[in-house]
Amino acid sequence: MAAQSRRTQKGNNDPARRKRKSWGQHFLESSTAIERILDSLEITPGDPILEIGPGRGAITAGMLERGARVHAVEIDPQLVQELRGRFPASLPFQLIPEDIRRLDSGRLLDELEAAAPGPRVRIVGNLPYHAATVILRKFLDLSDRVRDLHFMFQEEVAERIVADPGTPEYGLLTVLCRTRYRNRILLRLPPGAFRPPPTIRSAFLRMVPERQAGDLSAAEMGFGKLLRIAFGSRRKTLMNNFRMRLEPAMEMAGQWLEERGFPRDIRAQDLSPQDFLALYSRLHSRDMLG
Repeated sequence: MAAQSRRTQKGNNDPARRKRKSWGQHFLESSTAIERILDSLEITPGDPILEIGPGRGAITAGMLERGARVHAVEIDPQLVQELRGRFPASLPFQLIPEDIRRLDSGRLLDELEAAAPGPRVRIVGNLPYHAATVILRKFLDLSDRVRDLHFMFQEEVAERIVADPGTPEYGLLTVLCRTRYRNRILLRLPPGAFRPPPTIRSAFLRMVPERQAGDLSAAEMGFGKLLRIAFGSRRKTLMNNFRMRLEPAMEMAGQWLEERGFPRDIRAQDLSPQDFLALYSRLHSRDMLG
């Protein structure tokens, strides 16, 4: 029993085990959920798909069976070996053993487009919840190069992405997503659909490009700056947030509110994504965002 105790203690202190835990891996194992996800993807033969975090390949296998060409990015060396053993070189499957957060997303799409010219790349992923928004933001600006995004998120994050103005969930992330994509929750999953089960519910989300990223790319940092200022303090009005963080733009922002018929005490969460685009256009045209 003492030896067993030492083995257990050693296992708990094993660096590789701690590292895998830090990656936030929760593998989808519900066959019903897997089939529903695959059906929702509506894959056609030849679809080029970038899969982020394939895990043990449950979704990967189904996509390949439906004729997709899959490039998968996986960070876990142990899973990389499992995936290489499961999917032989004869399949249209390429494994990239990297951390997606460290990769140049534009260059990655270049490689996929070169390998499968024709249809736009589709992106699918069961994202680690602790890094989900970081990974998502790597692809927000590429809406003119992808057909769609399908991501598994923590349900709370998915609700923020699809939120409407005036709701508690609506915020900076909502605007960033909705100025580029049309977003819809396709499936909600309980913890028991995963192994090990997470402590929260999950949601599978579809994001379809609605606005060309080039419309904002010329001064993307300026648009992000505007949103950070506007949502800097949800309890404060939009004008007070400007007063605290960008006072020179206050007068012009106030004029814009009056022209649009908004009260000067309006809060950021009550403006639509289209309102923010219009405000950004006004401030950026006067070089007020730096």
